[in-house]
Amino acid sequence: MIFIYFVPFFFNQQQFNESKEAVMKRPALFLFHSTVFIFFLSFQAHAGKIYSWTDENGVKQYSNTRPGEGAGDIDVMDETPGDPRHSDKNRERQKLINNLKSHNEAADEERKAEEEERDAKKAEEKEQARKEIAPKVEAEKNRLLEEIKMYENRAVGPTFSLALKNSLIKKLKDKLALLEASPEKYFESNTEQ
Repeated sequence: MIFIYFVPFFFNQQQFNESKEAVMKRPALFLFHSTVFIFFLSFQAHAGKIYSWTDENGVKQYSNTRPGEGAGDIDVMDETPGDPRHSDKNRERQKLINNLKSHNEAADEERKAEEEERDAKKAEEKEQARKEIAPKVEAEKNRLLEEIKMYENRAVGPTFSLALKNSLIKKLKDKLALLEASPEKYFESNTEQ
């Protein structure tokens, strides 16, 4: 398309010289042809090609330079230059997005710090509660062991059968296991009964 205006000039030297003189006599026509030629050159210089292909790893690749021979099927698209009026809007939009991201990251870090602080406080409270309850747990453990020992030493008779003896000992051992595993639950369940 670039050469449409200049093709007649290149047929032979004589025609070229005659056409050149004719064009120089009419400056407006020369100016028009020059403007059209420069316009097409500048358009051609900015308009490029975008190549896309799938590489040997199955990854879709894009480039403005033609890939090597091992690229396989290559799709070619015309590159369209961006509108400079939209670049300011895009920059503003990107700046807003970046501000929102940084705000969200700061809020996430703050939330994470608060959660860590809360977890540390809970762990400290739990440890403090364990320390406070430790004497009570030890006393209850000794009481249960004494009660188990008492039932183990008690003789079986008409009012105290072997099944009743084993049942009571099992209940006490279950209570002891719960006390050792979770003292809070043990004391909660005993206060409810």
